[in-house]
Amino acid sequence: MSLTSSNSNGTSLRKLKARQKMIVAADELFEELGGYEATTIDLIVERAGVSRRSFFNHFKGKADVLMLDLRTSIEDHLAAFNDRPKNETPLVSALMSVEYIYQNFLSDPVNMRRFERQMKYGFANSSQLSLFSEWEQRLGDKIAMRLKGKKKEERARIMASHALLIIRLGSDSWFKNGVKKNQPIIKSIRATEALVNQVVAEIYPITID
Repeated sequence: MSLTSSNSNGTSLRKLKARQKMIVAADELFEELGGYEATTIDLIVERAGVSRRSFFNHFKGKADVLMLDLRTSIEDHLAAFNDRPKNETPLVSALMSVEYIYQNFLSDPVNMRRFERQMKYGFANSSQLSLFSEWEQRLGDKIAMRLKGKKKEERARIMASHALLIIRLGSDSWFKNGVKKNQPIIKSIRATEALVNQVVAEIYPITID
């Protein structure tokens, strides 16, 4: 899932175009053939007019082209976080950067279908779960750079975990309910944020005897 696409380098632009051709080809085949198993890598590269070598230069496998590339998504989110105002609350920056990315990315019907497939098939596998752990760690590192006072790293990790919980639950809520109602994903994220914050207020402070 590349959420950003501007690059002045000619080679990078050619690679980006080849990547996008494969994404579109995979999406077309998935819709035409009616599913994941029927959409093979050989059919994807034939439709896109590229080689298998080119395919594996961009993707690890069929899942990465049919669904979202979570590693690229992480990079895009961290880059968007960096662009937020430095005086903004870190948790707000983490959520607003995701909202900005979703708003732009999901305006493309192909990306919308890839996102839906990701929600349906992709979040539970082990490689994706390990990437979520990496995402939390790296977001926590960036948040810590904005904090002052004691235990910055621990506080930052909690904020990062809080932000990603909202993002994951909000995405899941939107997939289950918002898509059918044609609601923007941002609405689900905002509603989830309010609920998570309410639950946090209910369970803290914790008293340990």
